[in-house]
Amino acid sequence: MGRVMKVVEHFARTRSVWKPLTAGPDYWDGETVTKVWDAVWKDLLPLLVTCTTYDDGREDSWHKSRVGDISWRTRHNKFLDGGIFKSFSV
Repeated sequence: MGRVMKVVEHFARTRSVWKPLTAGPDYWDGETVTKVWDAVWKDLLPLLVTCTTYDDGREDSWHKSRVGDISWRTRHNKFLDGGIFKSFSV
């Protein structure tokens, strides 16, 4: 899970929504966590979808329902398969 959160942290820092150095120990609450996920979701979404290829000739589909509900392990595996950890040196 730590590797997944390093990727989230990378995008959150680029969007200037990660925890400031001067923030206190009670910084992470529902509001700040929501703010981070709202800011980084568009960066993460392309890294989490899977292309469905149909055998009957229909066009490939990138549509997935509930992609935000996948487990952290699934996210980890998609980041690993996509080379994300390597590109961020995580």
